[in-house]
Amino acid sequence: MFNIILKKRNILILVIVLIALFLILGRSNVSASSQLTSIKGNINEVSKETLEILLALKSLKLDNSIFEDIAFKELIDFSIELDEKELGRNNPFEDFMLDIEIEE
Repeated sequence: MFNIILKKRNILILVIVLIALFLILGRSNVSASSQLTSIKGNINEVSKETLEILLALKSLKLDNSIFEDIAFKELIDFSIELDEKELGRNNPFEDFMLDIEIEE
């Protein structure tokens, strides 16, 4: 008789815990969905701003007259050509790798 009462009490406690978890998780899902809606709204705003910036860049015109200026034409190129050098080892850490033999 005592075992039956104990089993029913354990089942009752389990049911109460499951209902409490369901209610807690249900509330968190509602807040998560509202946060998701908020994030989607922010993404749409960012997308609009990005599109506006890209359209502004598309209509941007550069003034090429600087390349025809006397000061630009008198610039001297001081660049130097680098000699081709031999490449190093394929694996610079090859010396540090250990060959471990697996014994069966």
